[in-house]
Amino acid sequence: MATLMEKWYKEYLKAKGDTYRNHVNKFIDYLNIINKADTPININLDDIRNCIGYYVELGVFNAINTMELHLESLKSFYDYLLETGKSPDIFSQMNYEEYKKSLTDEFNLAQKVSREVFSMDTVKDILSKIDNYLEAEYSTIEGINNKKRYIHWSALRLVIKLTLIAPAKRQVICNLKYVDFDKDLRTVVINGVGISIPNSLRRDLKLALEIGKAQWNKDIKDQDKIFRYIVGSGFRNEVLNAWFCSFIKDQNIIGINKVSDERTTYPIEPIMKTAISHLVKGRANLAYVSKVCGLDIGSLERTYYDEIFQNQPPQPNIGESIDWEIRKLEYYSYI
Repeated sequence: MATLMEKWYKEYLKAKGDTYRNHVNKFIDYLNIINKADTPININLDDIRNCIGYYVELGVFNAINTMELHLESLKSFYDYLLETGKSPDIFSQMNYEEYKKSLTDEFNLAQKVSREVFSMDTVKDILSKIDNYLEAEYSTIEGINNKKRYIHWSALRLVIKLTLIAPAKRQVICNLKYVDFDKDLRTVVINGVGISIPNSLRRDLKLALEIGKAQWNKDIKDQDKIFRYIVGSGFRNEVLNAWFCSFIKDQNIIGINKVSDERTTYPIEPIMKTAISHLVKGRANLAYVSKVCGLDIGSLERTYYDEIFQNQPPQPNIGESIDWEIRKLEYYSYI
């Protein structure tokens, strides 16, 4: 006979799809081993920690990204249990980043070694293909799964474009509230910096907010987080990696090697790193970049050393430098 958690797991898959099937199933298997699959009220963060330790010992989990995917999967599962009134969210009372770090240290998980940065052609292809896919109006989309995908990719498009104009961390972008935008959606404040919004992104924002209004039949309020308003109250920034993966596989993005059918997530962080890399190459003020992206200048210098200190363009002479700065002054156009 199926245990209570197994029944809920099957209901979860039916309601949310099988994006996180593999890792949630591993967790259910572990709960059966420790005899807690029928007592969900007794499950806590120590059980998740011990579950990861169990799979580390088996050699199934070896790297940080595998552990992070496991946590993302369980957070999605517990979001569903909370939404349906089956269980409280055991992740709500902890610092997620500190918890991940403690697991990394305790189980000596391998560090990420890749600092993937997309080429300009890849970024253009991503933008072009996601715009083309979302050209159809939401009201014309048929089928529950197609509608879900349209909403998910609409949110994904906003995250990508907002990150490209203000390369902040994923959680910062995903926690933006409506009050962070001006009433005309022409500017947004990210990490305390006011950023101008290009017209095409402004249009995308309006369309996505209209989808949210159509779904929930209510206007967005100042303190509402825009992505929860668009996607739903269960939105978590961790799901973006799954949506980005499905988008890459579906659209065959140039510059990204073919993603295997078994893979269910692809990190969206290279979007931020790409924007930062090009800013640094363009000689942007590191203090300004630091303010927007939330990284200290020392970290930027270490991470983007090649862009900063190698292949530098020839420096203009003093006269050219002064001329360039003078041209920026308000009175210059009157001379």
